[in-house]
Amino acid sequence: MSLQPLSGFQSLTTHHCVTGSLRHVYVYNGHDVSEEMLLGVGGGVGFIYWHQQGMAPFIGGRANARGEFEPLAGRRTGVKIEAHTTASASKAEQAMLEILRNTAKLAIF
Repeated sequence: MSLQPLSGFQSLTTHHCVTGSLRHVYVYNGHDVSEEMLLGVGGGVGFIYWHQQGMAPFIGGRANARGEFEPLAGRRTGVKIEAHTTASASKAEQAMLEILRNTAKLAIF
């Protein structure tokens, strides 16, 4: 199976996985919103330092660690964002492909 690029999709240089992904979606839909703006409307930055014995320390940061970043950014920009979850990787893949087929008219071979 091969996925074809969405017509009109631009590959952008981004700096963070979540804000970068959201920026791609917004830009694709004609709204050139910066990652910095998305970070702000999504609720700002969180920080974590975790050090478990025998492991290297983990230092991380992301916007709003309670899982509300994407829905909050969406509400504040007038975009409906839905989360879809499953414990099954194959079900997740099939559901994602179905959503892409229906909403983006993506050609899948």
